Amino acid sequence: MEKYLALKASAGSGKTFALTVRYISLLLFNVSPQEILTLTFTNKAVAQIKQKIYNAILTLGNDKYILEAISKNTNLTSNEILSKKNY
Repeated sequence: MEKYLALKASAGSGKTFALTVRYISLLLFNVSPQEILTLTFTNKAVAQIKQKIYNAILTLGNDKYILEAISKNTNLTSNEILSKKNY
């Protein structure tokens, strides 16, 4: 996984999804939330990203699409990811 990531794309292209996957992936590697910087241009986008990350963590394992994306991003199996869910 790259140390830094910048996303620039048009609306509806999946930036929020990609940021959600990246954020959760970093958490799985024991990166402290205080060490993760996520920037966007509007307060509305900030609220959306926060909510998507929160919901994804709470329901991790229910959405196979996000679980597969996290697995691909981290090279962890779905079982390895789910075993870290409660940490």
